[in-house]
Amino acid sequence: MREGSNRFEIALGDPDFGNFWTGFFFWPQSQIGDAWISDFDRVGFAENDTMCLLTGTLLPELGSRYCDTGIGPREVGVVPGDSGGPNFVDGRIVSVTSFFGRVALGDTDQILNGTWGEFSGFVPVHRNRAWIESLVPGAFGGAIPEPASWAMMLAGFALVGVAMRRQAGRASPA
Repeated sequence: MREGSNRFEIALGDPDFGNFWTGFFFWPQSQIGDAWISDFDRVGFAENDTMCLLTGTLLPELGSRYCDTGIGPREVGVVPGDSGGPNFVDGRIVSVTSFFGRVALGDTDQILNGTWGEFSGFVPVHRNRAWIESLVPGAFGGAIPEPASWAMMLAGFALVGVAMRRQAGRASPA
């Protein structure tokens, strides 16, 4: 088990990007617009700030808006096997780990292996709220479910992550 912190750097549906990411990921905006992305920054090293390098190169009009060099030594990224895992903000599950990847910009070793400069993708829980509530009534503020209900909900999150990962795996980058 490992844990750490990171921040969501961008949402693919952010108005700053228009429909740019649909051409990058080859999926319609309706499927990727809610995806949140974080990058695994090597603290203090701008050459590993993937989001800054990517947006600065592909969308220079955004300037340094998406530049930062991380949140400190406890920053983490996603690695194989993390798909379907929960992500918390203030003790509440806000998203499910869906995918990770790399681009030539920022990756320290040019291998997809969870090192600095790679990025992680997450599906926000609200995207599947109706489905989750159909499985676990009251999951969003109602009565606290029994342990079996929590297990079913977490299994559902895992299935959502697997489904998103399979869909993402079918896309072939240009």
